[in-house]
Amino acid sequence: MSLDPRKFVEHFRAHHDFVWRSLRSLGVPESSADNALQEVFIVMHRKLPELDPQMALRGWLYGVARNIARADRRRTARTVELKTLPDRTSDLPEAACQRQQATAAVAQFLSSLDEDKKAVFIMSEIEGMTAPEISRTLGIKLNTVYSRIRIARNRFSEATRRLRIQQQGEQDRFLRQEHG
Repeated sequence: MSLDPRKFVEHFRAHHDFVWRSLRSLGVPESSADNALQEVFIVMHRKLPELDPQMALRGWLYGVARNIARADRRRTARTVELKTLPDRTSDLPEAACQRQQATAAVAQFLSSLDEDKKAVFIMSEIEGMTAPEISRTLGIKLNTVYSRIRIARNRFSEATRRLRIQQQGEQDRFLRQEHG
């Protein structure tokens, strides 16, 4: 059984951005993202006719992207920074700087997590997938998903708390120098 070309194009258009973001957040460098994206959709083209129609395609695509990202990391053996998309609503340099700082903080946080917690955090908090979807996608127990999400969220809260304290200290030092 082969995949109807119109159905393939429909799925490609519907899931292209999601798969690209997933690959980037899983550490695929921007320079390799298009090739990895193509690999994901080649797998989809080959395997989709065999998939259970009840399975969530988005979760399945994330699983394929995760496997391809893992293979890419093994090939390249290097880490990558997340890139921010430009905010078209504001041209203020301060807003751009704040976005870059926030992106760097999230990237640093993600790099501090082990692969298992990183995957569930990204799927839950960035891609908005439910715990049952994550469980099915990763093939792990639902309670394990909830546990990993809880741990990752707690670590994220702690990381953002430390960052606020650090930024407040820098701001206080700056004000003392200016008015000292």
